[in-house]
Amino acid sequence: MSFVERLPPDVWQEIGHAILDLQSYQYPSIGRKTLIALAATCKYLSGPALNRTQENPPKAHVPESPKMGPKGPENQFATPESGQNGGPAGCEFLVDFPGSSLNVLYHAVPDIAVLFYSLPDELYKRERIVLDTGGNMGAQFYEEVIVFTFTRDDVNKADLVRFLVNAQRVKAIVGTFEYYARSPVRSTLLAAPMVYTTLARVLATSPLCPSLCRLHYDRGELTPFSVFRGLYILFSSTLKHFFVSSSEQRGEESRRRRRLSLDELYTQSNPAEDEGTLCDMLAKLRERSPHMQSFYVIVEPSTSAMISATLAAIFDFRQLVTLDYHTVLEGGQYLANPAFIAHCAQLPCLRDLRIEIDDTSWPSDWRLQVAPSQTDASLSFPRLRQFNVVVKTLALLTDLLPYVGFPILEELSVYAVGNIPRDEFHPFFAAVAALPAQHTLRSFHLTATKSVVSSAATSSGCYMHPSPIGAETLEPMLVMSHLQCFVVFLRCPYDIDDTLLRRMALAWPELTKLEFLRNPYHEPNPSQRQCTIDQNCQDDQFGVYRLGGTGVDGGGFDCTVGPPKGVWCRPRATLLGLFYLAQHCAGLGEIALDIDANTAIMPPGRALESSVGRRPCLKMLSLGYSPVEDPDAVAAFLTGLFRIDPSTDIRTLWADDDYHFMNGDPPGAELEDGTGREWWQKPIKYGKGWRTVKRVVRTFEAVRMEERAERRWG
Repeated sequence: MSFVERLPPDVWQEIGHAILDLQSYQYPSIGRKTLIALAATCKYLSGPALNRTQENPPKAHVPESPKMGPKGPENQFATPESGQNGGPAGCEFLVDFPGSSLNVLYHAVPDIAVLFYSLPDELYKRERIVLDTGGNMGAQFYEEVIVFTFTRDDVNKADLVRFLVNAQRVKAIVGTFEYYARSPVRSTLLAAPMVYTTLARVLATSPLCPSLCRLHYDRGELTPFSVFRGLYILFSSTLKHFFVSSSEQRGEESRRRRRLSLDELYTQSNPAEDEGTLCDMLAKLRERSPHMQSFYVIVEPSTSAMISATLAAIFDFRQLVTLDYHTVLEGGQYLANPAFIAHCAQLPCLRDLRIEIDDTSWPSDWRLQVAPSQTDASLSFPRLRQFNVVVKTLALLTDLLPYVGFPILEELSVYAVGNIPRDEFHPFFAAVAALPAQHTLRSFHLTATKSVVSSAATSSGCYMHPSPIGAETLEPMLVMSHLQCFVVFLRCPYDIDDTLLRRMALAWPELTKLEFLRNPYHEPNPSQRQCTIDQNCQDDQFGVYRLGGTGVDGGGFDCTVGPPKGVWCRPRATLLGLFYLAQHCAGLGEIALDIDANTAIMPPGRALESSVGRRPCLKMLSLGYSPVEDPDAVAAFLTGLFRIDPSTDIRTLWADDDYHFMNGDPPGAELEDGTGREWWQKPIKYGKGWRTVKRVVRTFEAVRMEERAERRWG
């Protein structure tokens, strides 16, 4: 039985996904249509065996050129019986592909364990373990781990001829994909650690996969650390993309039990030797693969020696294009220091950088280490296009930005994991706007989902609700003339009005995504309401800021009591703001924004079409806690501004609260004056209103399409 006939369905599924990710320029003799047809065949072969005979198989692609050569002997597949030896039925459909195309099946594999299927049965054995991975949405999922080992310790090259030939075709080891949502059982193929040591003995100094370009190895709790002792047999001069992660997950009894069961299959690793194992592996990587372009190594937990070895490898690779050096795990140890920043700033090819910064670990004289010159941007990140950074607060990053030049930066993503003082936002946005990349930046993301604390200090230590983010903070970003994506996700209120939206639409005509996201549960605990109301509050009956008041954005006026679950403020942005966006941003497809959906001040939807011109095709409209009074009028208005098809996602946060209310959940903190009960009437009213909008908006869109067709054809 051939290699292809033996592969389990899950492996076919993974190979099919990997084929679609292949770079077409790496395979000039294979057309894109052939790759797609192969992927479709793999998907077909991954289906349930009982259903394969009932479904129509995908049509094999006709060879594009007679130059592709004949099929090799290993590619002449007989039709196996359904489910024979675990192999998929339907392999006969692969005979229509040329031999060079079928070699693509070896180009991207989840693990070298796949190559065992090309060996005679007597040369290897498989250990199967079914692991309970827990329930999800009421369903039970299982993971089937298939561990491959050699049956003999004295295997030699003569025994592994077909194994080694197929290994030479492997260009990418992509790891195992996640398919829990698709099937209750998932198969994972793993080569045991002794397989790597055996192959290292057989091959001596030769690499197992001399054509390997990409290696992705994720060592979880199922595999001992000793696997890294022999992983170097995969290193060669062609290896340019290296992704290795290792973690020891704790805390779940089921996971500890399954780790113990798997340890019986492996040679036990000595934790005291793990440090030397990783350092030796990275040293061999630096020696064998000097032309590295993408690098990611994260080992949790790590020792100082492991981190030093990782940094030494990074400092050796001068041709890096993509560098990922961070982990968002609590207490992560992979932190960028000033010397690391200074080194990365001088890499001539670096285009994508992902790092984590902890401001508490930086020395006071870090400015002297980061950049030799504050004004000479040519020395700092000359080719960087994507910068993703994880920070505790925004203060250090704000001070750092003027010292590192981003002359052609296109994407900036900032993820703040600590408690952010309110007064850090304004200088941060100003620092971003002052970057040399203000005319090249295409995408901006800022996420700060933990508590945003007030700038004002109180002797009582009670909660200070921060003033909203509005025009004063955001207007520096309007200099980004080519911005296409603007997303902020803050645990802080917003003060967005129609004037600001119009200025954004005029400043960002290429905008495709505009999202002001928030955590709907950002309100303080009801027990924190026992404070004196700030006299600056416009509405001190409930201790709520009024967005129409003065000093709402960065003015220092904070309420000592934020709005609890029972209080809501009507947004100042209206449907007119959406009109400005549709009028000036023809490519806008995703909007997340709270608005006051009052159509009384707006002309009918049909009167807007001539003003808007070509309507943007709307993919997603998230309206948060937006009030709606006349759902039919709002639906007509939206179809006058945007093209809305059946796949358009229209959502609000009212629906969630309405769901909990209708299912009898308690309405949260209920005040003595009944404000809590009053609050829970809004989800009922506005939730039903937006469901009506979602229902009728597609009907209105169909009517408009018919009217346009009639006008077009007379």
